[in-house]
Parts: sequence; structure tokens; C-alpha cells
Amino acid sequence: GQTPIGMAFIDGHCVLVLSMRGNPDAQALLERVEPGLRHPVIEAIVAHEVGHCWRHLQRSWGKLPSSLMEMEGFSQVSSQDAALLKDMWRTRSEEGFADLVGLAWTKQHNPSRYDEVHAWQARLRADQSVDTGPHDTRVWIRLAKDKEAFKPAGSIFEQVEPVWQAGLLEGLRHSQLSATAKANPSPR
Repeated sequence: GQTPIGMAFIDGHCVLVLSMRGNPDAQALLERVEPGLRHPVIEAIVAHEVGHCWRHLQRSWGKLPSSLMEMEGFSQVSSQDAALLKDMWRTRSEEGFADLVGLAWTKQHNPSRYDEVHAWQARLRADQSVDTGPHDTRVWIRLAKDKEAFKPAGSIFEQVEPVWQAGLLEGLRHSQLSATAKANPSPR
């Protein structure tokens, strides 16, 4: 049940965790990637984890940009559901940021493979057990379909920021509409 490649934050340090040996999830992951694409995909996955690390080291993990400090739109759902939705949204936004870091890395280091890595990531994220769940990063993946979506200058983390914020706004609007629809079902 361990993710094949992950990141742990222990005592103020990021630790890349590889759980590959004897892990059926690792083998399944490798089988979903065509052999010629494995190297750039694994690089993108590791860059994804570095994105999580960077957010932790910046003490910004789980925090929205100052322009979006607190989420609105959950006032019509129960307080328990609202807390769950906020927590799920925070995790989802971090996964979106990290997915974008993986794609920005690919743009810089494997530019000729960008479209293939993007398509792989789109397929990976397409199958969600919970719509808008914590690993549903489809909005960010869609916004990054064109590798020119990334800002051309600055660190890789600065390059993804505009795309990440655009995805936050789009995802927030979607969440607000869903919460309103749940609270006010249309009569039949």
C-alpha cells in the first residue's frame, strides 16, 4: 500500500522515499509507462516530490496564495463536511502544484518528450475515485497542456505559480458550484 516514490518531511528535512522492491504498486506504475518514456516520467515524478519538499521548506504547504487566503462557498454545507472539503482541497492544491513542477521540469530537461509526459500524467489523473478529491489535479493538467503555459523566467517553482493560481481559481469556482448545488437541489 506504499506509494512507489514519495516524500517525507522529517525534523525539518525532506526525505525522498522509494518503496519499489516487492511493491506491486511500483510494478503497476512501471507497466503503465511505455519503456521508452520511463526515464522522463520517473524524472517528472521525482520533480513532483521535490515540489512538495519546496512547499514544506517555504512553510507554505497547505496555504493558499495571499490573494486566495481563505476559501468561501462552503457555508451551505455542514461544518463537518466543510472541514473535510477544505482539507481535501488543500491536499488537492498541493498535488496540483507538484504535478505542475513535474511538468515544468520536463519542459526544461526533456522538452521533446513534454507532450508524451503530459499525456501520461493526464491518463494517470483521469481515473479518480472521488471527483475533485485530493489527487484530482485534472484542472492543472489541462491548463498545462501547452508547455508554453509556464512562465519563461525564474525558478521552476516561480514558473508554475501563475498556472497553479489559475487552477486554484477554477477549482474553487467548481467547488463552490458543487457545494451550492448540494445545498440547494433543484426540484424535480
